[in-house]
Amino acid sequence: MPSIYTEIVTEMRADDPAIKKVGEIISKDLSMTAKILQMVNSAFFGLFRKINSPEQAVMMLGLETIKALVLSVKIFSEFNKKSFSWFQIDDLFNHSLRVSLYAKTIIKNENLGQELINNSMMAGLLHDLGKLILATNFEKPYRQVLAAALENEKNLLDLEYEAFGTSHAEVGAYLMGLWRLDNAIIEAIAFHHLPTRSMTQNIGLLTTVHVANALDHEMRTPAGENTKLQCDTEYLDKLEITSRIPQWRQVCKELTERNG
Repeated sequence: MPSIYTEIVTEMRADDPAIKKVGEIISKDLSMTAKILQMVNSAFFGLFRKINSPEQAVMMLGLETIKALVLSVKIFSEFNKKSFSWFQIDDLFNHSLRVSLYAKTIIKNENLGQELINNSMMAGLLHDLGKLILATNFEKPYRQVLAAALENEKNLLDLEYEAFGTSHAEVGAYLMGLWRLDNAIIEAIAFHHLPTRSMTQNIGLLTTVHVANALDHEMRTPAGENTKLQCDTEYLDKLEITSRIPQWRQVCKELTERNG
C-alpha cells in the first residue's frame, strides 16, 4: 500500500484529524499534488472556485474523497504509459472517476446515508483496478484478451475467465482485501459486473457502483450503436429498483452536462 495513503489514514484516525496536516502530507509529493489539483479543478468536480493547494482541496471535498483520490492517483501513476501504449490508461481512469461520481450521485438521490457516500469514491475509482493488475503482470495474454473483446465484440468478462480462470473484478477485489479496505468496497469491486453472486442482496454500495458503471458505458456508446443498459436485470428486479433506473440515469446525465 502506498505510504502517502497510510500517512493520511493514520492522521484521519487521530482524535482530532487536521485538514492542514493532510494537506501537508500530500504536498510532500509534488507529482501527487499536481495531479490532485488538476483533477479537482477539472470539469468532473464542477467546483465554483479555483483550488490552489491540497489543503484547500481537502476543505472543499472532504477527507474521505481526498483519501480515495490519493490512493487511486498513486496506483494509476505507477503504470508506465510508454511501455503500455496499447492500454488506454487515461480512458480507464476517467471512466473510473465518472463511475465514482455517478455512484455518489445515486446514493445522494436515494438518501442512502453518509457511510455509503464516503465509500462511493473509493469503490468507483478502484472498481476496474484489476485491469491494471492483469495488464502489468500478464501483458501478452491480456493484450490478446482486450483485442479479442474489441474485434469480435465479445464479452470482456467471459474472455478473462477463459484466459485466466478469473476476471479483473475479482483480481482487483483480492488486492483491496489484502490492503484491508472496507468490506463494502471490496464487495462492490468484486461483483460490480455480477452482483447476484454477492451474499448481500439489498440496495447499497454494490448496487450503485454496478448501475453507475453500466450508465457510464451507456452514455459513452456512440449514437446508433446498441445502447441497452448492461445491468443485471435479475438483480435489479429482485431488489425492486428497476423502476428507479430512469431517474438515476437522468441525475447522472445532468451531472455530466453540468460539469461538461
